[in-house]
Amino acid sequence: MSAFRSKNKNIAMGFLKDSSKVFVGISVQRVMSLVMIPVIARLFGPADYGIFNVSAAACALISIIGGLSLETSIAVSSTKEIAAERTIGTALVGVTSGLIYGGIAYLVLPYLTKYYPAEILNALLVMIPIVVPLSVISLSLRNFLGFAGKFQFFAIADIVSPIVNYIGLILSYLFLWQDYHSLIVAAIASYLVRIGIFLYAAVGDQLVTRSRLSLKSFKLLNLIRHFSLFNLPSNFLNNANTQLPPIILSFVFSENIVGIYVMARKIIMIPTTISSNALGQVFYPKAAKEYRQTGRLDKITWQTFLFSSQLTLYPAVLTAAIAGSILPLLLGSRWNGIAVYIILLLPVTLVNAVETQIGFGFIFNILNQQYKILVGNILLFACRIIPLMACVLLNCSEHLTILLFSLGGATGYAILLVWIFTVVSIPIARAFGTWAKYCLIAFFCIFPILGATQSENLSIIISSLVLSTLLYTIIGWFKFLTDEQRSLIVSKIPRYK
Repeated sequence: MSAFRSKNKNIAMGFLKDSSKVFVGISVQRVMSLVMIPVIARLFGPADYGIFNVSAAACALISIIGGLSLETSIAVSSTKEIAAERTIGTALVGVTSGLIYGGIAYLVLPYLTKYYPAEILNALLVMIPIVVPLSVISLSLRNFLGFAGKFQFFAIADIVSPIVNYIGLILSYLFLWQDYHSLIVAAIASYLVRIGIFLYAAVGDQLVTRSRLSLKSFKLLNLIRHFSLFNLPSNFLNNANTQLPPIILSFVFSENIVGIYVMARKIIMIPTTISSNALGQVFYPKAAKEYRQTGRLDKITWQTFLFSSQLTLYPAVLTAAIAGSILPLLLGSRWNGIAVYIILLLPVTLVNAVETQIGFGFIFNILNQQYKILVGNILLFACRIIPLMACVLLNCSEHLTILLFSLGGATGYAILLVWIFTVVSIPIARAFGTWAKYCLIAFFCIFPILGATQSENLSIIISSLVLSTLLYTIIGWFKFLTDEQRSLIVSKIPRYK
């Protein structure tokens, strides 16, 4: 029994160690994003931001189709040689697809002028042949490095690529364009730098030597076609839940409303994705390895769910609480009303934040039951997009549309969580009780802020924010961490003599 407990502790500590590497990079990235949000908001305004993000959303969906979801096979490869072959093959497929879909976009452009403004179509024409292959290549290389256990390069890429993005954004704005074109230039520069970092790490891990850039890469793709059969529609539906809303909203609402919605979604998701991305990127390869060795997923799934509940729920609630007081000062008058959108998106955020890093797709990829991923994503798609489409067709107000979209998404993610816990043999009542407990703690800790929001004194607002954060930190230190974890953290603190 002692050996079993020791093994579980080693799994948890190893998971935390690798997650912390990713966590550092994502944390720095999100901090930079927070710093740059006011700059972007004041430079471009909702209209240009909406144009860019509708085009970026379309490119994201095309990238999934273009990559055929073959990158999901990399993390579950049996050897590093096979992982390398699949990485090269998937990257080549992405490049080919970018050229094909770029040509298709050029041919159908005249037929889309009835539905979209010319600016969105022009952005699409530029972005598709460039962004689609870059996106597929980046994701393939990241999965290869995850398989190889080089999580530190995730952190490096997460820090360096946004720096390049913001530098490119400012330079382009100053010397080239003062509109959405600068956002496109910055996005492409960020992709190129991220790929460069991943290539450096992958070549150092003998990626090219192992794959030899031969036709064998394409031959191996034939062996893993079942990943596309189920994962392609699943990944498309999963990403459509995020990418389709701005595209659908742009049918009936102005680019300003679409831009405000996208900015609100970005802001509410920043604090939660800091931890959820760190845990999720580590969970998939770690869980796959654990399943190969033990045939079980319950322990690592529960540990990830517990960590995510502790790390993601409070930041989401905190963001919604301070949005009305802080955002008007940061973003400017052109973004008035964004705080309401953030509050409306809170329900889906609180459930999505703990589901994302466990990953419905992760679990059933590991179990080699890809068809269930498709079923789950169809369900989630229906829960999110059907209410949105109904509101659009009925000409509902933008606020009611976003609220029903958020509640539908929360319901869909909750169903997926129940399915995950059932499959890995985790009691549903225990999981729901844990999630509810941390939600209650989060709402309890923001009480100091709720009173301060009635004041226009900035120093009072900031003091309440510090007090709320300190309160949650104290609770977390004594209630979330074990004695061993507290001792480990204390031991890492530098001591000066």
